[in-house]
Amino acid sequence: MSELQPKDLVGQCFAVHLAAAPLIEKEFGLSAVPTLGWISLSNEELFHTDEQDLARYMIEGIPSRRMNLHCWLTLSSFEIVDITIATSFAIVNGTDEGLGGVLAKHWSAIAGGVQYHPQLVGEEYLERTGMLLNIPIH
Repeated sequence: MSELQPKDLVGQCFAVHLAAAPLIEKEFGLSAVPTLGWISLSNEELFHTDEQDLARYMIEGIPSRRMNLHCWLTLSSFEIVDITIATSFAIVNGTDEGLGGVLAKHWSAIAGGVQYHPQLVGEEYLERTGMLLNIPIH
């Protein structure tokens, strides 16, 4: 089996954060809840899907495996842990800056015009819509 490469994380935020949640809970003794939503960066909306579409996907299913929706972990201490966003941006933009980076900060301390906008919490939505993707986590 080959090792996981940075490019393997792109588009895998659901699977990565679902796999990481129990590890973080065990290590830090805090609840780590998968959170689905979007990010605003200055005046740009990233991964935004409106609530009406999210509700429709519960009934009709998702239109494709490529969702315009992001997943991160929200800890019971109100920190946001995003394992995939920095690496995804680096790969998509063809740069090494941010490669392997993890955002882990209290929501109020995130700088640079970045804001996380939660829409759904927990993994039930992912299960019911069939959005779970499997990647080899070592």
